[in-house]
Amino acid sequence: MATPRNATTKPIHDLLADRWSPRGFDASFEISTEQMRTLFEAARWSPSAFNAQPWAFIAGRRGTDTFQHIHDGLLPFNQLWTSRVSALVLTLAQVVRDGEPFATAHYDLGQAVAHLTFQAEALDIDVHQMTGFDREKFEFEIPEGYEIVSAIALGRYEDSDEIPEKIRERDASPRSRKSVEEIVLVRD
Repeated sequence: MATPRNATTKPIHDLLADRWSPRGFDASFEISTEQMRTLFEAARWSPSAFNAQPWAFIAGRRGTDTFQHIHDGLLPFNQLWTSRVSALVLTLAQVVRDGEPFATAHYDLGQAVAHLTFQAEALDIDVHQMTGFDREKFEFEIPEGYEIVSAIALGRYEDSDEIPEKIRERDASPRSRKSVEEIVLVRD
């Protein structure tokens, strides 16, 4: 049995124990339309308050205008490594619903993206989420009441010499998390 990527203090599911966010991607890997649909199907079935499903996605595979428009809106460091990914996705939250603020929109979107992320892990697709972008540069018609929250890179990890050294070093650096005692504020 392989050692999980993440040093957990208790056993957790392999999909969680092995999940990480690489920046080195295999430029030859192409995510299929069927795989993309499967990822969004997983997001579609995530829980949401009042079953409102206050999320939307803008997705483009490498080589498409949508991919290029998303790529062009990313900050320069993210542009450095995302040109090699298979697909880029923008996530949107419906923050206003029926003229009123929708308080759980970001939480619900986060759950949808988590479902997408773990479905990707099950399909051997790596995910890197980011907020390093300039919203003003995105040339998309955003539905009323929605806002862009994050971007997602999808592909397959690679650490060959084709990946810039700076990226390979970052991908190889140790990972850490706060302890359970730090994040659980009240315990019985």
